[in-house]
Amino acid sequence: MKHYSRLTELETVFIDLDMIVSTMRAISGGVEEINMRDTVNTMYFLTDQIEKVSNQGMDCFQILFEEIKNEKPEKKPVRKAK
Repeated sequence: MKHYSRLTELETVFIDLDMIVSTMRAISGGVEEINMRDTVNTMYFLTDQIEKVSNQGMDCFQILFEEIKNEKPEKKPVRKAK
């Protein structure tokens, strides 16, 4: 596959994002049992992680987009008439 490595990088970003969502669900379910300081620290940490993953995803997408946009079409062999 021509763009396998770039697509794998993009998949990794989506996996990271899914992990952040799972963490948010776990925290949201137990937030009443966590002290305020830990809750605030966790929210800042997750915000930073979301921004990081978002930037990685956008960078990877842009690189892949440019690679595909700049590809030269493959020349197909011309068949000679019989």
